[in-house]
Order: sequence, then C-alpha cells, then structure tokens
Amino acid sequence: MTRPGDLVLVTGANGFIGSHLVEALLARGYRVRCMVRRSSDLTFIGELPVEWAYADLRDGADLVEACTGVDAVCHCAALTRAPDEETFMRVNAGGTEALARAALGANPGLKRFVFVSSQTAVGPAPGKDQPVDESTPPHPVNWYGKSKLAAERALASMQPGLPATIIRASAVFGPRDRDFYSYFEL
Repeated sequence: MTRPGDLVLVTGANGFIGSHLVEALLARGYRVRCMVRRSSDLTFIGELPVEWAYADLRDGADLVEACTGVDAVCHCAALTRAPDEETFMRVNAGGTEALARAALGANPGLKRFVFVSSQTAVGPAPGKDQPVDESTPPHPVNWYGKSKLAAERALASMQPGLPATIIRASAVFGPRDRDFYSYFEL
C-alpha cells in the first residue's frame, strides 16, 4: 500500500489523465516523478514541484532510470492514434511490458503498478441487455483496443510478482483533453 510521502512515477504525466493525476497526487502529499519525452508539451505540469524523468516507451531507453527508487507507478502514457496496428502494439503493449519489467527490476519492493487501460480492451457489450463486466470475454474491435488488451495480458503474465492494478477507463473528456473534447467543441 502506498502512503503520502511515497514517490510515484506517472507516465504520460503531461497528458489529459496524467496531468490531472499529478495534481491529485501532489495535493494528497505524494512525491511525483513525471515521465515525459524531451519533446513533450509541459504546459499543465511544467511549474509543478515534481521530479523529471525523460524516457520514451517507443524505444525503452532510460526506463530503468525513470523507475529507480519509486514506490509505485501510474502508467497513463499510450498512443491513442497511430498509422498501423504494429505501432499501437509496439508502444501500448510492448512499452507497457518494458516499463513493468523496468519497474520491477529497479524496485524489487514495488508497492503498486497501476495501468490505465481502456474499455475498448474488452470491446462493446454483446447486447443491450448484456452489460460488460469482468467476466465478459474480450473482443476488441480496433487496433487501440487490441493493443490495450495485449498490454493487460502482458501484465497478467507477470503475476504474482507484479503488484498490478488495471483500470479499464471509459471515454474521458474535458479541459486538457486532445481527443474527445474537440468533437464537443465542433
């Protein structure tokens, strides 16, 4: 279990969910290390009292350094758009697995690895009277969903050593969102 004062690595810290999570963790007394790329837009987090780790899930370099000394990881980084399925798989699935392995390797006593997945990993409900729950067999219908499911399965294969929590978030939108919010503005 994590406690205020613990160091939490947040990947995708400059993104929509990540930037709000960083603020919430800081407000609750956690120390935060933000993992971002050198090219990341830091508009929403640049002035916050955080540590910085520069790494990229696309090549896996610097992941161990980013993870060293953390008590927990909140993995929010992901591609939501990509030109092909291979790119989604390499970043969302392969990058998640590489990050989890780096976190465990750097921190044998890792307290928690939170993975922000997506409802798209399970796919749509089979029928209007059949809601999706944890027992619903997954059948993602797009590359993004398939990559998130592959990431979940990679983390599950690391059990029981990886203290993982997988959150299948629904569509989220609001200020700072770069995907859905633009549709509502139209």
